[in-house]
Amino acid sequence: MAKCIKDGVWDVDLPECIENKRTQLLIDKFNRSVYSADLPPTDTGVGVHITIAGAINAVISLDESVPSILTDVSIELHWNDPRLSWTPSSYGDLTSITLNHIKVWTPHMSLAGSADKGFAGLPEVDVTVNHDGEIIWAFETLLETQCSLNHFLFPFDDMTCPVCLHVRNTSGEALRCPTSQLNKQFDVIDCEELRETVAGEWYTAYGMAVDSYKGCLNINLDRSPKQHMCTTVAPGVILALLFCIIFFIPIDNGDRLSFGMAILLSMFVTLLVISDFLPRSSDIPFFGILNIVAIVLMGFFMLVTTVLINLHGKDDDMPSWMRSFFLRGCSRVLLLGDLTKQSGANVGKLDEKANVTYENPAIESDLKADDLINKDTAIQSFIEEEESSTMQGIAKDMSKTVRALKTSVLLLKNMVQEEPDKRNEWMMLTYVLDRMCFVLYVSGMILIPLAFLM
Repeated sequence: MAKCIKDGVWDVDLPECIENKRTQLLIDKFNRSVYSADLPPTDTGVGVHITIAGAINAVISLDESVPSILTDVSIELHWNDPRLSWTPSSYGDLTSITLNHIKVWTPHMSLAGSADKGFAGLPEVDVTVNHDGEIIWAFETLLETQCSLNHFLFPFDDMTCPVCLHVRNTSGEALRCPTSQLNKQFDVIDCEELRETVAGEWYTAYGMAVDSYKGCLNINLDRSPKQHMCTTVAPGVILALLFCIIFFIPIDNGDRLSFGMAILLSMFVTLLVISDFLPRSSDIPFFGILNIVAIVLMGFFMLVTTVLINLHGKDDDMPSWMRSFFLRGCSRVLLLGDLTKQSGANVGKLDEKANVTYENPAIESDLKADDLINKDTAIQSFIEEEESSTMQGIAKDMSKTVRALKTSVLLLKNMVQEEPDKRNEWMMLTYVLDRMCFVLYVSGMILIPLAFLM
């Protein structure tokens, strides 16, 4: 209360009328004027040109099995709404105000290629309105988007992850690149700038690309191959090389099968490690193809090894075509020489001119298996001598009996020598086949993967 005493004098100080220019601006623009946040600022009939700029603050995570990327991004959207312009001098030199985004018209934008099932739209943050009608919608958020991974040359592969916002073009909205005069609130880039950073094992470079309906932060990632070369590629290559050792282990050694099976199982483990972090797609990386080829070849040559073990102890007669083809032809191609000269096949052949005499016991004791080449002639000679001899006493009969026993022992020794010769031929055959398997394994490991690169 204020009481007038006399002559216009009041008992208290009179109140001073102070006007809130910010409140007055809001009243003038939203209460006294016909402004609707549902209608776009298209009074000029040329549509709404929206300037978009952005930056990648950090790469939070990469999921190569999808593949997808989670990034911390800063986005700025600038457009002009002439309905919200004012003269600063009329409102206490006020040049900008901050408003709730629901009070003004904002473009309808969505995230292209979203990999986030819980994505509910862009964040609802306040907008800044300048006196000339420029509206700035700047926000920082986490966006998860899909990527395109070219993993054929893993671990020398690369990945492209576009983080794109596009407009629905319901009111003639059109996007454009920022200019150098843009009033930036964040450290965003324009379409001319390129930035690089490191995200874990990836070298990251990104730039801005804008067309009429889409604005993208294109992220290009190149993998650093050092870790995977040491932990994934090198073990697989070493295992493939170690498998060559089984071709140098004696065929009749039981460790050959156990060693090969251990390497084969290790290759399966390596293949599982690769498939854990690569995407499920129809394209198999080159190193995965190399592993599969190695597993198939290892399994095949393990089966061949069991066949060679059975052939190694065989004692049947070898067909002449097999002896000629493998022991003479293939062995020369494999740089083993003519194995028919080393197989002992000629040893034990019959010699019709060989004779055995028993007149001198000292000579009989020195008889060797090679002196009894013709067994039939030796036996016949012995029988004729026995028939022509006469009984001259018990001592002479015993002497002849001893000589006959010696002859039988030498004949038996000659018969026994024929068996190693047959086994020797089969052993030579297994050596040829084993060398052939080694050449085929090395050739297959080189030529089959190279066929996929062409």
